[in-house]
Amino acid sequence: MIDAWRKTCKQAYAPLAPKVDRATIRNQKKKIKQLEVKLRRKEKALAEAAALLVLQKKVRDLWEEPKDEK
Repeated sequence: MIDAWRKTCKQAYAPLAPKVDRATIRNQKKKIKQLEVKLRRKEKALAEAAALLVLQKKVRDLWEEPKDEK
């Protein structure tokens, strides 16, 4: 009976899950911010490239010789 009580008490005071180190959390947050900055930069570059392609096509269409349609 005492052994069962002791076991119950030990389980009650045992941590539910291992605690994550604060330094680990800080490093993960820092890495997330770096990745977000990198993603934003790549999204801007992609948008710029898409805009340049659209403008390039418009200029090409504007200066292109009209085709004879029959």
